[in-house]
Parts: sequence; C-alpha cells; structure tokens
Amino acid sequence: MKTFKIIISEDETITATIPETWQEITVAQFVRLETDRWDGKDAIQLLGILSGVNVKKLDNLEGKQATKLYDVLTEALAFVAGDPPDFEALSIKNKFNLNGRDLDVPNDLEMERIGQKILLANLMQNDNMTKQIPQALAIYFQPIYDKVEKFDRKRIPVIVDHINRTPIIEAYPIVSFFFGS
Repeated sequence: MKTFKIIISEDETITATIPETWQEITVAQFVRLETDRWDGKDAIQLLGILSGVNVKKLDNLEGKQATKLYDVLTEALAFVAGDPPDFEALSIKNKFNLNGRDLDVPNDLEMERIGQKILLANLMQNDNMTKQIPQALAIYFQPIYDKVEKFDRKRIPVIVDHINRTPIIEAYPIVSFFFGS
C-alpha cells in the first residue's frame, strides 16, 4: 500500500492510501471498481475509487500538487493497466482471515441456518452480484465470527465493515462458492 498526501488548499490536506498490487485491493475497492463503472482510462476516477478521495477535489489541483498527484497516479496505479488476476481460478482456502481472526470456511452450505439461506437467496435476485459480495460473506460468517450458535442478522453491518477491508483475492473464491451453491 502507498500513502500519499495532497494539499488541496491552505485549510485542507488529504492523506490517503492506495493499493499497489491486485493482492492489496480490498473487497470495498473491488466493489467500487465494478459498480462505479470505471472507464479504464480516467486515472483520477480510478484514484478516487481506490482511495475514497472525492474526485472533484482532485480534478482542480494545479502546480506542484498536480505534478505530485500525477506521479502518484503513474507509479502506484500502474498495476491496474495490466491484466487482473483470474479470480475464477483462485482456490478456496480452509481459513478466512477476518479482522485478525482465522475463521473456518463453511464447506456445506446445507448445514447453515434458514435465515442465512433466505437472505442469500434474496441477494442473488439482484442483477449486480459484485455489489453483494460483502453482504453474502457477512451472512455466512456472522455466527462463526461472533462465536455463537445462532444467526443474528442485526450483526451483518458490523461484519460487512470488516469484510470490506479484506483483500478481494481472499474473499472472491469463497463468495463464488456461496453463489454457486
């Protein structure tokens, strides 16, 4: 990950972190790449997607700050111009690290609770499956993460927050299995 600092004005400085490899792309960044419809060309838009920085603020930089931003863009985001990993070819691991905890990956979704099955089925009705990745993983990992026997749908937003910070390389094979089951 690369951290950069840009002075927007005398009163405002932005510090942000961006990935430098596909292995560093988080679930949240991957979802934004897919759902914000990056055109594959606009580097400022890409930087906004990957850093969370408001693109309008970046568009109007000038002078030294513009040069600095250009250097950040060309150096740190060059990996995106290459081919992304073959996500479908990634293998599922037995453990999934979520917020510092190694969780067992369910290998039989038939053993999960009815509330989980219904919520996942509802997610699968959506046209944009990529957008559903964090929720799908949260639905299945909530009881495992919380170390409880019962499923609690109210905990899903907290689990989603943790999943959004997880590398997509680790999450994609698992959610692909969930959606395929």
